[in-house]
Amino acid sequence: MLTLVLQTGLSASLKFIRSTGARYWYSLLLGTCMQLIVYGWHSLIVLGFGILMFHFMKVFKKNAGGAITFISMLFLLGYHLYGVLEKYGENKMDEVVLLMIMVCKYSLFAYAYVDGHYP
Repeated sequence: MLTLVLQTGLSASLKFIRSTGARYWYSLLLGTCMQLIVYGWHSLIVLGFGILMFHFMKVFKKNAGGAITFISMLFLLGYHLYGVLEKYGENKMDEVVLLMIMVCKYSLFAYAYVDGHYP
């Protein structure tokens, strides 16, 4: 409940920030802080995952869509199985939920990157 109240207040203040760069950094830093509040230090894995996927796009270029989808699904599978084995019996939402969303985002972004750069 606390995070919902914080999120509403922080997002309402975005309309007062005129600079695009300032809005970007505001959203990035406070979004990361919110993830840390909700999911703890394990949410930094999601941040590292995103940075790694952007670098993989530059490496794979024309095959980025399929490669990013395959790599991110493998990472998600491994991390989820690790969580199941390590935290068996805990009824707690963990960062796998964020990783599922990120797999969709980065896969679609990689396919859009390929479509835009390599006709």
